[in-house]
Amino acid sequence: KSTEALNSLAQTVGTDTEAEVRVAAARSLRNFKDPIAVRALGVALEENDATMQFVAMDSLKVVTGKSYGTSVPAWKEYVQGGSPAPVPGPSIASQMRDWLYWY
Repeated sequence: KSTEALNSLAQTVGTDTEAEVRVAAARSLRNFKDPIAVRALGVALEENDATMQFVAMDSLKVVTGKSYGTSVPAWKEYVQGGSPAPVPGPSIASQMRDWLYWY
């Protein structure tokens, strides 16, 4: 969890030629609660790769403590300094439906 590791991972997210390497770097950035990690994950949101965007959102949730679900526009707004409205959680009815599904 060194500054060198953070900087290396942040650079890898934006520059490596291998998609799997960029995804792994974005996943690893969840270990750094730092503005550098947030900016690098914001770069990852700009990719047209759904896997990269999902991993970036998941890592941002851990890094920031915020929850904007899988809304790429909301996460982009947050990374750019905005304050998007929180994504509402599932309704009680849908939670019960999911719970009953297993029984």
